[in-house]
Amino acid sequence: MLGTILVLIVVIVVAFLFLFHGNAPSSSSSTSTSHAAGSSTSGSGSTAGSSSGATTTVTSGITMPVAPIPSTTPSAFKLSTGVYKGTTKITGYERSDPIDFGPGKDYTTLPGIITFRGNNYRESASYGTANVQTGKLEILWSALTGSTAKTGGTGSWTGSGWTGQPLIVKWPNDLKSIMNISAAKKADPNLVEVIYPCLDGNIYFLDLKDGTKTRPTIKSGGGPFKGTGSIYPDGTPILFVGHGDNSPGKEVVKARLYSLLDQKLLYTFGKKPDPNSFRKFHAYDSSALFDVGTDTIIEPGENGLLYTIKLNTNFDKAAGTLSIHPDAPIKMRYTAPNYSDATENLPSSRWWGMEDSAVIWHNYMYVADNGGKLMAIDLNTMKAVWVQNVLDDTNTSPVFEESLADNTGYIYISTSLHITAKSGPNGRTGGIPIWKINAATGEIVWKSAPYE
Repeated sequence: MLGTILVLIVVIVVAFLFLFHGNAPSSSSSTSTSHAAGSSTSGSGSTAGSSSGATTTVTSGITMPVAPIPSTTPSAFKLSTGVYKGTTKITGYERSDPIDFGPGKDYTTLPGIITFRGNNYRESASYGTANVQTGKLEILWSALTGSTAKTGGTGSWTGSGWTGQPLIVKWPNDLKSIMNISAAKKADPNLVEVIYPCLDGNIYFLDLKDGTKTRPTIKSGGGPFKGTGSIYPDGTPILFVGHGDNSPGKEVVKARLYSLLDQKLLYTFGKKPDPNSFRKFHAYDSSALFDVGTDTIIEPGENGLLYTIKLNTNFDKAAGTLSIHPDAPIKMRYTAPNYSDATENLPSSRWWGMEDSAVIWHNYMYVADNGGKLMAIDLNTMKAVWVQNVLDDTNTSPVFEESLADNTGYIYISTSLHITAKSGPNGRTGGIPIWKINAATGEIVWKSAPYE
């Protein structure tokens, strides 16, 4: 165990990647409360959906009906689903407060990157613009992190993991003033905060300018954070993070919500073992999405369960208080032939679980799984609408494109090499394609030649 090894977060800042001085583009207790550190603002109190980073509801530019063709029906793959409220199976589920996301460009007005690849279309990994004629990558600063022991007791997790993208945000002054950011950093009108969950199980809060701390590090007490966190998109100061594995002597895997007012833990869900999961392994690498209109968090789990939880958030900015009163999770479980909780992920024993960060268009979620299936799921019924074969354990997150020319959306996705390639002296090697898939029907539009 290399528990005392220190590694570096190295931030390489390039003007065209992230620019705030350029032109910005247009289960714990079910009740938890946190309080601001410092003085409150004079603005009126607000609930979720009405804080200063508020999103706008804009109708998407395309209006495609989502329905399978014969070869993409769930029955063609013998895929079945079940829905659970808490741990109780329910039938005929219809969401009473329907989810309906807007276009990716309207996911947030907060200046920065608040989820993996920026929004619900996963197509905006950078923020801002710059005119760069020539340039060179330079390391501007670094920050020390720690390590956690791996589950097997041999080796350690160090640094930042995959997907490894930090959250980067310039807080509005009225929010910054009620957060537990240090006085010196609050006084900086140009402060941009980096929020980085790392493989040592800690969450770091750093100044983008020089890498110094903006506030204390959150020591979760759990194992590694592998994926990218998420911030509530309307500016309500809630942070999502999910553990990617267990670590000896640490708390078991779960997903967590923290208050960004005072860094207190608000809520956890998906604690291992979830009794509704077919799979023993649990992890939450997917970068969650929040539907502001219904105050719902959506998180696919690597245990094969899709979690949707109405948070019932109450954020009073004037008082500097934040509380959530989560409903029982509504969960979807799926299975198909040849899925198994086996030691290896093989063609005859594929793993359940979703490790990528999902795309959402209106009420349709597009996510791939460890068993090589891309699924379109109606979040308002929690049923699979169509299924497509993407061959292998798919950790790559899809990208959604709106095509106004034919009033259709398209998914671009690739895969990994776990099921379809044998390990050799250089690891698993082979070719993988990229697909363009019709988001309405699941039909493959094209498949590239394999990339070696």
